[in-house]
Amino acid sequence: MKHWRLWIIGSFCLLSQSLLAQGDFYMSNATINNCYGNFFDSDLGMPAGNYDHNENLTFTICVPQATQITMIFSQFCTEAVLDYIRFYDGPDTLSPLIFGPWSGGNTPPPIVATSGCLTINFISDVSVACTGWSAQFFSDVPPPIPPNITAVAGTCNSNQLVVGFDAPIDCDSLNAGAFTLSGTPGYTITSVLPNPCVNDSATSAILMLDNAITDCASFGLDFDLTLADACDSLHFFTLTQAFDVFDCPVEVQLQATADSLCGGGCADILAAPNGGDCNYTYTWSTGWPNIGGPHTICTSTDTTIIVTLSDGQGFTDTDTIQIFAIDAPVAGPDTNVCSTFGPLQLIGASPAGGIYSGPGISSPTGIFDPSLSGLGSFYVYYDFQGCIDSLEVTVYELDAGPDTAACPGSGPLFLTGANTPGGTWTGPNVTPTGVFTPPAVVDSFTVFYSANGCTDSLTIYVDSIALAPLDSVCQSDPIVQLQFSPPGGLWSGPGIVDGQLGYFDPDDAGGGLHTLTYTISGCAGSEDIYVWPIDIGQNRLVVCPQTDTVFLPTPNPTGGYWSGPGIIDSIAGIFNPSLIGTGGNYNQDIFYHVNGCVDTLEIRARNTTVDSVVLRRCISDTIFELGNGNTGRNPWNGDWSGPGVIDPNYPGEFDPAAAGPGLHLLYYDANGCRDSMYIEVFPLPTVNDTIVCEASGIINLSESVPGGIWSGPGIVVDTTGLFDPTLAGPGSHTLYYDIFQACRDSMVITVDSLPVIDMSFVDSAYCFIDSVIDLNITPASGTLTGPGVIGNNWNAALAGSGVHLLRFEATNGTCTVQDSAFVLVRDTLEANSSVDSTAICYGDSVLVDVSAAGGETTNIQYLWSDSLGTGPSQVLQPLQSTTYFVTITDNCSEPVVLPIDIEVYPEIEVDLLRSDTVCYDSTGWVSIQSANNINYTFTWLTNPTQNSPTIDVERGTYYVESTDPNTGCSVVDTITLPSFSQLNANFSLNPNFDCLYLSESQVNLIDFSIGGTSGYWDWGDNTGNVLYQLGQYPQHSYADSGQFTVTLYLENEGGCFDIHQETVCIELDPGIWIPNAFTPDADNLNDGWRPEGSQIEEYRLLIFNRWGELMFETDDFYEAWDGTYKGEPAKSDAYEYRLWYRYIDAETVHERIGQLYLIR
Repeated sequence: MKHWRLWIIGSFCLLSQSLLAQGDFYMSNATINNCYGNFFDSDLGMPAGNYDHNENLTFTICVPQATQITMIFSQFCTEAVLDYIRFYDGPDTLSPLIFGPWSGGNTPPPIVATSGCLTINFISDVSVACTGWSAQFFSDVPPPIPPNITAVAGTCNSNQLVVGFDAPIDCDSLNAGAFTLSGTPGYTITSVLPNPCVNDSATSAILMLDNAITDCASFGLDFDLTLADACDSLHFFTLTQAFDVFDCPVEVQLQATADSLCGGGCADILAAPNGGDCNYTYTWSTGWPNIGGPHTICTSTDTTIIVTLSDGQGFTDTDTIQIFAIDAPVAGPDTNVCSTFGPLQLIGASPAGGIYSGPGISSPTGIFDPSLSGLGSFYVYYDFQGCIDSLEVTVYELDAGPDTAACPGSGPLFLTGANTPGGTWTGPNVTPTGVFTPPAVVDSFTVFYSANGCTDSLTIYVDSIALAPLDSVCQSDPIVQLQFSPPGGLWSGPGIVDGQLGYFDPDDAGGGLHTLTYTISGCAGSEDIYVWPIDIGQNRLVVCPQTDTVFLPTPNPTGGYWSGPGIIDSIAGIFNPSLIGTGGNYNQDIFYHVNGCVDTLEIRARNTTVDSVVLRRCISDTIFELGNGNTGRNPWNGDWSGPGVIDPNYPGEFDPAAAGPGLHLLYYDANGCRDSMYIEVFPLPTVNDTIVCEASGIINLSESVPGGIWSGPGIVVDTTGLFDPTLAGPGSHTLYYDIFQACRDSMVITVDSLPVIDMSFVDSAYCFIDSVIDLNITPASGTLTGPGVIGNNWNAALAGSGVHLLRFEATNGTCTVQDSAFVLVRDTLEANSSVDSTAICYGDSVLVDVSAAGGETTNIQYLWSDSLGTGPSQVLQPLQSTTYFVTITDNCSEPVVLPIDIEVYPEIEVDLLRSDTVCYDSTGWVSIQSANNINYTFTWLTNPTQNSPTIDVERGTYYVESTDPNTGCSVVDTITLPSFSQLNANFSLNPNFDCLYLSESQVNLIDFSIGGTSGYWDWGDNTGNVLYQLGQYPQHSYADSGQFTVTLYLENEGGCFDIHQETVCIELDPGIWIPNAFTPDADNLNDGWRPEGSQIEEYRLLIFNRWGELMFETDDFYEAWDGTYKGEPAKSDAYEYRLWYRYIDAETVHERIGQLYLIR
């Protein structure tokens, strides 16, 4: 479908700009085609600014395509009645008169011409003029009709699109910025080339894309076009066209995540299509559904997969992929080997021929070297054709056990210390199972233990026990090693810390006498040792450096004394930490003396401190230790107190749940020193998963605990949780809400994408047909509703005739989009005719209207018989009875043929007669009679009507109606009685006063006569006649006073005559002179009006306008009228004056009445 849109943007601005650019035009004989302009009078008169005398000018405005031309006046002034303007709707003064004649000082109404032309005619006389007029005119023209995009063509593997138009377009309009390409992504218009540009226009253009089209593509093209109308106003259009590029070859390629499967493994198979029309059908050899995948295959046998891809144009392609099944391999049994065994061939793998890898593997054939792997357990992998199994190899070190001893001749000694059971013993006096028989003589023997290919040895000493005596030791002495032989036995007793080596710890044994025993196989020996008691009870004591008195621990036994720095009482055991150092931390040893022994106590002076930072925890956090790592507490041996402390002792434990939400103060006390810190517990915030539509706009996320920070995709304000779905984009996004990084909760917000509805394939109108129509609305998952809907298809007949609204709704999660389209279902085509009359008189016509209903109303055509052409109406004028036929079609329905029968009555035939040509105002006759044997009745259409065949008439055209009494038909004929041209003798006197003074007795005759060809003038004073000549104005001066009759005698070409007479009064000169005009225009010339004379004793002057309103009066002979009325200038016009005066020493008062002209 082709579309264009008109954008009406700033039409007032366009008009205003045009008006600003308009020209000035003056009244003249001219024709222009300008749409806008200022229109003035000619300005050719005097004074400047007035129009001239005797103007007869015609000015025409003809604007192509104009539907209306309007002229509006802002100022107007002409001489009343005698200077006038007229307006015609057409190209000349023969066109219909719109308005006029108009004169005077009022502005005409708005003048509107609808023919496309406005003609103005102005006529002025020989005397008074005025300032004329000012007007503006403007035109209405229809908007331009934009061209249509006829086609857009693209080709596979090309980056060019060719656009065609059904009319030329300016090449300057064809640029990349004017075109917008939508639809299949990945393509942008980079440049536009006219194809070609001829005379600065083109009907085709090449659009260059940034990428070549290599796959099926569907596009929408918008072209923004600006066109000027006949008056150069701009109109904005957007031409649209949908098109496809479906000529890329159809291709399909199968892709597999793996082409070899181990032991019934699985792989995903995907068919990657390309080309065609993107309307793909997949046919799988496996019977999979008609989609491209991925499809999952799990198989333990070799499988061949074939897919055939076809598009909506019928093109196909096929691809094949082979999936190989491989049996799962077995790596073999797990293996143990000692570290000294050497290279080991791993066995048991199936099937053979695989590759080994992993720690200790020195050859891919399965050679394992313990020296490469080291001790421990290791996984070794066996790979057969990409399938892998593993086994575990444990490398250990063989240990026969510790050396041992036995008394000579003692019983059997069982060797049980080997770390690997199942081995074999060898050597003197030993059985393979590890039973040694001591001989009766002193000696030493080396025996060997072998297991799993490895061998280790131990020594057996055969001898009697000999112990070196140890009298006594202090409890505070260090560990002592006892002296004994032979080795290989085992010490036991208080204070023994290593039985094989004979280490004795006096402090562990405690004070007193202790018996220690040394045992070998078959005999034992003992020794008594006395330990002098001395025990402070602890090795170190932590104190506060600022404390002045510390009581030292009570030693055992008491009675001794203390020594060392800071001791202030050696007997009572009192220590002052402040005597050492400067109040900082330090370590100091002090000593306790008793029984000749000395014990040492380390004094550790430590200030008690905790970190000053606020420790923040969530109420849901588990119980945690108040250790140095998180509190910075020092020293370690203090006690905690405060809310939430559930264990005050080292290291201290805090339970956020026990403390509850809030800011809690905790104290740490150690060695007499105290410090404190805050722990803030936050309640657990709660945020909930939600789903929004990408078009829902920015939303505020809610939380249970304020004050936190939001993070994650789409967060635009992290402190308030302002979330923009558009910024996040469609999909599921995890958002986090943190309170001081102590408490966190997360939520999943799912942004549903807006479904895109495409109803571009729905036509605006359908024929009334009973058929299911696929409207091709996408997405297919949407829902179509409306009259005639069947599923997502539509039946026009089911909907019925008329306009129907079809609605389509598509939903994606929380996003619901609706679109609609109006469709017209036409009725079945029907037609009927209406005829004014089926019987007409001869020469008459009859209007036949044919109307069609239903069908394709925009394509209905009417074809008439008898070569009458097309159209729904015909005016038929047959001269004999005739049957016409009209065929109605709409290119959609069955044609309808209508017969039209017209009967024609006989023609009325008459003869018309008249008298000869008459003078213009004389009388003649006209007559009518039947031309056949029918007795017609005649009626002359005069006022009143007359019925006789012959009537007396003056010049003119007359209508007579003849009626046939048989049919009732009548015909009106015309007959013209001609006359000679109109004759009218007429003139006026100038000056036109009641009387003229003898001294001013010259008279001018102004001829207004019509039609005279010959004649004469008679002045009435016996001075003789003057021949009449058209266009001449005779003058004559009278020699004496009196009353004289001036006569004009005229004849025309037919000998007709006319006479006109005027009387002239001539009187002797008076003593006063009265002017007939003045021009109050402030040029100091003739600016005031008053009579002039002499010997005037009494005087009064009154001036009236043409409506009898008093404009001015004075008794002062020297006071002149300045042309104003009530302080405002009086308009240009004729005014009447009345004057009374008396000469000096005279009794008679004279009265004068006349006319004066005020001219501006």
